Parts: sequence; C-alpha cells; structure tokens
Amino acid sequence: MKNSALKKAVSLMLALVFAIAVVPMTSNEAEAAAYTGIVRQTDDPWYDYYYGGGSLAATGCGIFSLVNCVGYLTGELMDIPAVASWAHSTGAFNRYADGTYQLELYPLVEAKYGAQYGISVDCNTDNNGWWAGADSQLLKTRLQQGYVAIGNVYNHFVAIVGYDPASNKYHVYDCAPASHRGTNYNGGDVWITEAAFSYGYMDLFWFCFLSLSTTHKLDGQDYVDMGKDFYARIGNNNIGKYFTDVNNEVWANDFTGDANQVWHFMRQANGAYLVGNSGSSKFLSVKDAKYENGSRLVTSSVDYGAHQKFYIYYMYNNFYMMPEGRDMTVDVDCTLFHTQICGTETGNGKDEASFKARSLNLEIISIADGTREISNLGESFQATIKNSASGKYVTANGASLVATDKNDADTQKWNFTRLPNGAYTIVSQSENLAIDVTHTRLAEGTAVDMYDLTKLNAQTFFLIEKDGSYYIKPTYTLNTLHMNAS
Repeated sequence: MKNSALKKAVSLMLALVFAIAVVPMTSNEAEAAAYTGIVRQTDDPWYDYYYGGGSLAATGCGIFSLVNCVGYLTGELMDIPAVASWAHSTGAFNRYADGTYQLELYPLVEAKYGAQYGISVDCNTDNNGWWAGADSQLLKTRLQQGYVAIGNVYNHFVAIVGYDPASNKYHVYDCAPASHRGTNYNGGDVWITEAAFSYGYMDLFWFCFLSLSTTHKLDGQDYVDMGKDFYARIGNNNIGKYFTDVNNEVWANDFTGDANQVWHFMRQANGAYLVGNSGSSKFLSVKDAKYENGSRLVTSSVDYGAHQKFYIYYMYNNFYMMPEGRDMTVDVDCTLFHTQICGTETGNGKDEASFKARSLNLEIISIADGTREISNLGESFQATIKNSASGKYVTANGASLVATDKNDADTQKWNFTRLPNGAYTIVSQSENLAIDVTHTRLAEGTAVDMYDLTKLNAQTFFLIEKDGSYYIKPTYTLNTLHMNAS
C-alpha cells in the first residue's frame, strides 16, 4: 500500500471526540412530599378522584400499593393523582373502572419513575412477575435483602415491605384494611404469618419486586461515564476471549469479528448501561435475576429491569462491570468459558493480581453516536501523521512526541500494523518504539508518548474516518489523540 498522510485529530494528548450534552433528568412535578407511613385508599379525599369511571377509593389498591412500596424505600410520597392519571393514560388502570392490570402497569414503572425516585422494578424476565405464594423462598430472601414487593391477593393488591424469618411473618401494608383479610388493625400496617398469607381473601398468588437503584462502589471507586451511546467488543484480559451471544447464552469465545461479538452500550439516567447485542438484538442480562456466585449471563428481550443494567468501573488500568445494585462483578469461568457474576471480594487485602483476573477490555469500535465504524486501511503500511488544524506533523523525539513542520525524516514516518481485532499499533521508523497512552488512562489531557512495543491496550488504536480525515482512537476509550494547534 502506498504511503498515506493521516490527517486531523492526532496529537500529544487525549481529548473528547465530540462534546456530549448531558441534561440531568429531573421531575416535572414539585419536590416530593415526605412519606410518613402507610397511605390508604379509604381515607379522604380519594373518594373524589375518578379515572375511567372508577374512584381511587374503590379501585385504587394497585396504585396505593405502588405508592406505599416507593414511600417505604425512599421516604418520599409520590403524587398519587399524577400516578393514577399516568397509569390510566397507559390503559393499565381503570380501563373499565375495574382497577389495575398488573402485567401492563408495573413493568412500565421504572421507565416512568425510576430516575425520579431512584428505584428499580423487577417483574421477572418475561414481565409477568412471579406467580407464587407466601411460601416462596425467593420472596423471603429478597425481602431480607431490602427489596419490597407488590402482592396480589384475592381481588386486591398489598405492599409487602418486610419478612422476619424468626417468626415466619410478613410485614404488610394493606391500603384498604379489612376484617375479611385480617388487616383491620393498626391502620393496615400489620405483620401476618405465612399461613395467614396463604388462606382465603389474603391468599397471595402473585408478586413483583421494587428496590433502590443503589450505586454500589467497586473497591472504593466511582463508576465511570463512558459516553451516552457506543458500540464495543467485550474482551476478557485474563484469557484473551470475547463475550459472544450464542443462542442467547453469553460465552467467552475466540475473536471472530462477527456481529454477535459486538455490544451496544446505552447509558441510562442513573449512569448504568443497557448492553444490547448487535447480532441477536437481545440484551445482556443476569439469568433469572438470580444474584449468586456463578449466576450465568444470558441475553433476553429488553425490559429495563435491574438485571439488564450494568455500571462500568475503571481501576488497575482495566474495566470492570457490576450489575445494578449488587456488590458483584461480571466474570468469566476460565475453565468452561461461560460468563457469570461473582462477589467483588475486593476488600480486606484482596490483592490486585487476583482481582485483575476479572478485568475486561472494552474495545470501542464506533464514535459516540454509534454510526462511525472502524476503518481498514490494510494489514500494514507506513504513513506520516499530519494534524490538519495546525499543519504540524507528529514527530518522534527520543521517547517523546513533538509537533514539527514537515521534514521527510524517519522521525516523521510511522509503521501501522493491523491486529486481528481491527486495531493498529503505530511504531516509529526511527526509534522502533510504539505510540503509547500513559498508564492506559482515560482522562482528557493524558500524555501520549512512546514505549517498547507490547500490543497492550495503551498501544492499540482504531482508525475512524470522518469527512475525509481520520481519527486515531485508543481502543478502550471514546477519547482520541489530539494535537494543540498552537
């Protein structure tokens, strides 16, 4: 291939490719009032609020149970008429003055109110909730972990806000206390046995979960914002394999470059990412929302549940992914090569080398808007690197890089070699050293110099064409090499 001049966006430091405007999500409602305990549909003024011909007092148990769950978790009182009005507008409440359609309403709650109240809703992987009763071990376990649940009993919904294993009793908020349910005392704020929660009008047969969207910190670190929207391959640094969607199971396979090894990261309002697979159009998920060591990763249809949202962390110069609200990291079984989640185990002297075995490499193959794919300019070629803004050339000066006028010397000649993942190493003709991002850092302004060729992340770059010029972008960040024009 003939020598070619790579123009523009090449420099001595990292900088953002595009400026992305981030608009904080805020409520359109006034600041939420404090939640001071169970709210009941049988209290004034709910007899005067009608939606689809039914009053909140007569048909609002599904709405009030939601409000009580959110209030218990957050200490904030939802705007009850606003919630009812929204639910009615979706067709999931009082369609015929007949109350709440739980399979239609509750899967929509997180998208509507998750960011405002910092909550997640888990209606199972198929959005049908759990068709199970008070003997459910999952229900007991999650309540002890801090979840709450909306439960369906005979012709009624209740909020389930706690469980005591010593007495085998459930803490229930009944928004319409009634003698036939055994809840007509203490204003509906009651503790009932599993047996009482499995009989007559109080026979529990369905539930879904709500929880706080807690942002857990990974070994004291904060999660990172990698941009609003990007495509990447997910590689495991320990074994050199890539996350691959194989019939909706996620395996660590050898590099192929196929679409089922490409993942679409979409940042949500709370900073976590939905991660869709380009080949299957399904989304990375913790299987069955089961958070235990060794729980598998699969792909499933998007439902915006917590089991499909992942925070990205950056430490020890590598990436880690954590399921929303869980002290667990994404991991690869290095014997069977399936993907899974495991407890973080980063505290109490956990050594860096052991933890780095779970590190991931995000090979970001497109720029912020998700439309610019990496360029293939051949397996190897030599080129000069000219910055079109300043007209200066990237020039080797020992182990440093400087910007100078064109001089046709070997110090301005760079040997590009393509790697199997489509990235290039860039080695100086004069110094035989590779362009290297200092300590594989992410931040803007990070110095770029030269180092012995290692082919590690700091030395692998994607070339991305835009408007006839090329950006040189480290594989692991949305930042690109940048040259000051002065």
